[in-house]
Amino acid sequence: MLRIVEEQEINNSTTLRLDGRIAGQWVEVLRASCEQFFQNDRRVTLDLTGVTFADQDGVQLLRQLSRQQIALVSCSPFLQEQIKHSTNGLSSSEPKNE
Repeated sequence: MLRIVEEQEINNSTTLRLDGRIAGQWVEVLRASCEQFFQNDRRVTLDLTGVTFADQDGVQLLRQLSRQQIALVSCSPFLQEQIKHSTNGLSSSEPKNE
């Protein structure tokens, strides 16, 4: 389950606080929520403090949203690493070149 709470609205910018899991059907729910703000030319910040898990589709969505200039804040170090590796095009089975 994923709860999305519209927390702040300042100068055409909205913060959405996410609580729960970005997985399964909730990935599309989050995508649709963000699309509503895009259609209204609003900036969005996602507060990921309460995110406990993101599956592969959830991580991919977060990566896509960050490319669309959505700010991701209060992201756990583990989730940051998942997004970072996804951004670099690495899957969990590929070795890193160091």
